Amino acid sequence: MIILDCESIETMYESVESVTGINRSELNEFFDGFDMDKFYEENSNFDEPADRLLLSKVREMENCNIRQIDAVYWFHLSRTYKGNSFNQGILSLGEAIDHIWYFLYDLQNGHVSKEEWDDFRYKKFVESKSHSAWLYHFKLGDKSHWGPYAMLVRDIAFVSKEVGNHDYLDAPEIVEDICHVFDGMYQFNLLEKFKQKTYPCIVKFQSGQSKDYYLGIVLNFLYHKYHEMEMSLNCNTCFDSEGESIEFDQILNVEFI
Repeated sequence: MIILDCESIETMYESVESVTGINRSELNEFFDGFDMDKFYEENSNFDEPADRLLLSKVREMENCNIRQIDAVYWFHLSRTYKGNSFNQGILSLGEAIDHIWYFLYDLQNGHVSKEEWDDFRYKKFVESKSHSAWLYHFKLGDKSHWGPYAMLVRDIAFVSKEVGNHDYLDAPEIVEDICHVFDGMYQFNLLEKFKQKTYPCIVKFQSGQSKDYYLGIVLNFLYHKYHEMEMSLNCNTCFDSEGESIEFDQILNVEFI
């Protein structure tokens, strides 16, 4: 069974070898001899991104023999309470939203009563004209924004600013949306309370869905890493479960950072 596993640099090289037959030393030799910046300078009409370019170049290598990828490992980034085993799987936003509200209610520790909290959630939040409230309703109102989402390359979790991603290990977006509105209405830093009581978490899971360009993403990440270049968005790609929760039996590991 051929698996694409981007948990570490080692597993990425091993995955490339299992898919292409090209080992780490051979791939690094190719990286040594290929100047990507120079290629783009000399081929101004070439408009394919770096991951597609590297994949095409590796396909041209004499000993390359591309095999079918049977499964892909993904890394769901979150922040949650210590000990969360995800025994219900990784829930979509639609399934998780009530749990989020209950958890946040406990964190505000009586700053508002249960009646006031319900009034905040079901009336004041709905009526709020703030940007955070708009983002919340935008995400929750369309199942296509429910995820769950995940990263192909685990290390991208730690360079969110570099690649221009939201830092999901710092706080989920939907939690930030709720907390910002609550803070504005009740002058209570609920987001800070959330961060005090939770921990960054990476959930590794398996999917049978694979696309050809995933290999190019891995090659691009390894090329950037090998040459100590700044990471870019196309050094990674994302998984979108399109509103369907990830089943518990797909989960391989729950790691608290």
